[in-house]
Amino acid sequence: MIRIIFLINCFAFCFQNLQAQEIPVGTWKDELPYLNAKSVVQSANKIYCATDVSLFSVDKTDLSTEKLSKVNGLSDIGFSVLHFDTIRNQLIIAYSSSNIDILTESGVYNIADIKRKNIVGNKSIASIFQKDNLAYLCCGFGIVVMNLDKREVAETYYPGQTNSYNKVNGLSADENYFYAATATGLFRASINATNLADYSQWQKFDTLSGLPNKEVKQIISVSNSLYCNVKDSLFKFDGTQWNKVFWIDKMYINSLDNGGSELLICMSSDSGLAKRVIKFFPDNSFDSIPANFNSPRQALKDDDGNFWIADDQLGLKYFLNGNASSVFPSGPGSFKASDIAVRNGLAYVVPGGVTSGWNYTFEASGYFISYHGYWNNFNRYNAGGALDTVTDIFKVAINPKNGETYLASFGWGVIKLNADGSFNDIYKFNSSLQAPTGDLTSVRVSGLGFDDNGNLWLSNFGAAKPFSVLTASGDWKSFFPTSNTTSGQLADIVVDQSNYKWIILANGNGILVYDSGDEPLASNDDKWKTLGTGIGTGGLPTKTVLCLAVDKDGYIWVGTDQGVAVYYCPYDVFSSSGCDAQQIIVKQDLYNGYLLGTEIINDIAVDGANRKWFATNNGVFLMSADGTAQIFHFTTDNSPLFSNNILCIAIDNENGDVYFGTDLGIIVYRGDANEGTEQGNLSDTAFIFPNPVRENFSGVVAIQHLAYQSQIKITDLAGVLVYETESNGGEAVWNVKDLKGNRVNTGVYLVYATNADATDKLVGKIAVIK
Repeated sequence: MIRIIFLINCFAFCFQNLQAQEIPVGTWKDELPYLNAKSVVQSANKIYCATDVSLFSVDKTDLSTEKLSKVNGLSDIGFSVLHFDTIRNQLIIAYSSSNIDILTESGVYNIADIKRKNIVGNKSIASIFQKDNLAYLCCGFGIVVMNLDKREVAETYYPGQTNSYNKVNGLSADENYFYAATATGLFRASINATNLADYSQWQKFDTLSGLPNKEVKQIISVSNSLYCNVKDSLFKFDGTQWNKVFWIDKMYINSLDNGGSELLICMSSDSGLAKRVIKFFPDNSFDSIPANFNSPRQALKDDDGNFWIADDQLGLKYFLNGNASSVFPSGPGSFKASDIAVRNGLAYVVPGGVTSGWNYTFEASGYFISYHGYWNNFNRYNAGGALDTVTDIFKVAINPKNGETYLASFGWGVIKLNADGSFNDIYKFNSSLQAPTGDLTSVRVSGLGFDDNGNLWLSNFGAAKPFSVLTASGDWKSFFPTSNTTSGQLADIVVDQSNYKWIILANGNGILVYDSGDEPLASNDDKWKTLGTGIGTGGLPTKTVLCLAVDKDGYIWVGTDQGVAVYYCPYDVFSSSGCDAQQIIVKQDLYNGYLLGTEIINDIAVDGANRKWFATNNGVFLMSADGTAQIFHFTTDNSPLFSNNILCIAIDNENGDVYFGTDLGIIVYRGDANEGTEQGNLSDTAFIFPNPVRENFSGVVAIQHLAYQSQIKITDLAGVLVYETESNGGEAVWNVKDLKGNRVNTGVYLVYATNADATDKLVGKIAVIK
């Protein structure tokens, strides 16, 4: 069965290298990494390159890049191998899920037969070989033959010595035989055999033929010669025998590729210190491409004789006219995102983490910063030695007073960044932070939160005094909570409108609330309280708390492994009456139930209209401000989301962009709400886009920089009302239709917003072409 998905041509600019441009409300953009290149192929005018999670093309003429993902029509994520069919001018994309896309000029054709096939074991696609109108997909269980004209699976071959599955790494052919490189050796079968699905039609090359009895990784034909490799050695076939013709001690072969007149060999060493791309010639002589590589995975020689190398650490490298360089779209340094913070177009992403038992993962990718889609990545290789040993950076907090940014490392303390995002300082034992018992060289910071005065509060996991403050004036102090803190296992922090600190207690121990009083460095006026389940003791549905958020009404929203709870009276939490959490009752399929009561809530974000975004293991939910009405439920089935496992959410208060950190990468949705100005402080000119509105535009027009919850009226030049609405926070949207639901005529339309004194103020004009 073939599913056809047409590319979204009207928004093609969103996957160009023009990320700073605004995207329309209700649309998506991907923010994926492009450094770990693994597969490269060419068409007549483009180079296509894939990483584990991303795909892009490069124009051979001007080296401009174009990103390709689910955002603009692909059906999956997680790339295995690419193949270009030059006869039909189409790109064959094999995914790690065994899904197949065929990308043509007219659209994307999806073939999911292998993905859906009920096979116990390995279904991954290692390589693709083409002969005439057939593509041979080398899989973990055999060879799937796909008819490229009909775009359907024709049959399956099972090369091996028994009728059990055998992993096939590669396939090639000469005039008489197919040659299959497999996990159990090299096999061949006659091209004219009547039933290649019968394993007995395939004969193995034994040790008498010159090959060792080991896995054969690749097989390829170059200049009428057959080559294969067994880990570190290259073998060449003379028609009867396989002869070992090339090897380099302590290095292994990553790939064999056809360079026209020569064989291209990508090589690495176990130590990682040696890496080369070899040009191997028919006379068995060889040479190296004179460029630096870190981990070459595949090589390509284009039609003009230029070399392109997919490098697992340096991205796509090209070697043109004797000069080597790299080309790939801007992206974060990793697909991982454990936490994201965004402020005024500047997004901070940290990829580290902890294990389920709160131990180290040793993630060493550093941190990533984006300004409207242009990424700058900081790691041990470019931070001047500051990050050489720093791992597990997994929390980020931005000071709302001055924009200063701090990163929490589970093991190396807290990092302060400069205004440009570069490393400023690291606080470890030069602060009030402490090492945990039994790990005296480590400082585990597990939560960050700023109060209204610009003081930074920190959870210091496992320390004797597990809670610290860095005041706005630069003073440090640590505290020991008088309430039960389960051996100092404090995690993430939010600070409410009373400046109370709400702290997650790790490992299913509820919430700790702290009132630091009027003086953050004094202890005599401090109050501590632990919240758990049960009436009068916190009212949580479960003590396994995963996230916290404070909304615009001052309420505390709690995400647990059993849905959502809300503290509507946080100001009373230390009073004699106390404050218990409440669960919101919603109607689900004619029955009442608790809001997301069956979901694991990984993160909560509050947008400019006070609506709640929930990150779950079942996609993203957007709920109304009071949580009773579902607005959206995005999943991989109804949106470009890369995965339903959403780890974190952050919202850009400048434009309403909503960042979703999934376990397969970051994706951004342009929401219809952002932070508004205070009433009475309307901008003289609203930010309106798209403007002008072209005749082929079918989305909504965004009107930003409005006062919070403004009343908006849109009229024609004669003053006739065509539309009115209330803004979501500081943003309103218009579907370019009048009050009767008809698209308005060509003309200029005036946008009025209501001032605090109930007068209307002209804030913008919109040009519409029908």
